[in-house]
Amino acid sequence: MAHHLSADLDEDPAGHTGQVPDRGSGTVAAVLPNGRVVWLQVAPSLASVLAVEQVATQVALSTSRREAATRSVSASIDSVSSTIVRDAERLTEKQVKRGEAARRRLAATYGAVDRRLSKRTHEHRAALKKGRDVEHETARRLNTRSIWDAILMTSSLPLFAAYGERARPFGPHNLTLLLSQLVWLCGDELVDAMFGAEHESPYPIEAPDTWSYLAPFGNLLAGWWLLNGRQHERFATGRSALNIENVVTEEIPGTTRFLYRYAAEIDLTRVLAPEHAPDFIGLKNVPAVASLASTQWTIDAAPQNATITGVSASVAGGSLLLTVTAEAERKADGGGGFIAAPILSALDVAWLVDAAPFAGAA
Repeated sequence: MAHHLSADLDEDPAGHTGQVPDRGSGTVAAVLPNGRVVWLQVAPSLASVLAVEQVATQVALSTSRREAATRSVSASIDSVSSTIVRDAERLTEKQVKRGEAARRRLAATYGAVDRRLSKRTHEHRAALKKGRDVEHETARRLNTRSIWDAILMTSSLPLFAAYGERARPFGPHNLTLLLSQLVWLCGDELVDAMFGAEHESPYPIEAPDTWSYLAPFGNLLAGWWLLNGRQHERFATGRSALNIENVVTEEIPGTTRFLYRYAAEIDLTRVLAPEHAPDFIGLKNVPAVASLASTQWTIDAAPQNATITGVSASVAGGSLLLTVTAEAERKADGGGGFIAAPILSALDVAWLVDAAPFAGAA
């Protein structure tokens, strides 16, 4: 290959002048006889056609190899992608199968527990609902019983007013009425407690029955039946008119006056309770008082200075003995003698008898 030399003058690093050739080209430094340094550049010659063809052939071969390598790499990439896709599909399918298997295992493992829990939950809700129903029904029954118990208590008021003993809180009449009231108030509960209820009930309070509704009326009838024939008033009182014709007169010794004695006997068994009358007949020292209720004097009473001197009452054998005494001046009979002229045309006496059994026993 022919080479061309061209000299370029430049100043060398030592201070010599000359043209510095381009970096990368073939250069040769020559020293001239005069001492100057000359840089010689060797310019390569143009390549031949054969060399160019060889280069083109190498380039084509390199391109073919690169294309083949690219295709191989692309095929490898496609294979890897397919493998990845298949592996991903298999992995996903396995994960799905594992998930289904896990769910089946969980369902098989916890299915019974879930069913038991659901059953317990349903039973608990049913129990809560039943408890609320029992509470509401109990409140309703309690309210109804309270109303009828109040009516029963109210029905005892007229009984205590009619047959009660005010001065003796623990008297037999009061205790009888109280016992009757308790029987009608708690009778059904006592029967259930002694003999047992007819049927089991979840309610702590039984519903009001016929007994509860009839209790006020039964209490009234029981109190009347028990005490109507007994003496429920301590004092027997009355007002009686004495027979003026039935008068005993006698002259008071040492005076000019006459004594008038009016008497009457009253059967107290007629004003007492039938059951108390037989017991009252045997009582002794029964307190009794009497007083004048009204008097009507005759025309002879004033001239004879008539006056009432005493009123007495006593009880014996169930009868009340009333005695009224009066005095008046004697009256001349026109024949030299004296008479006791009538001085009263009417006489009423009010009386009061203590009819209590403890007034005195036989």
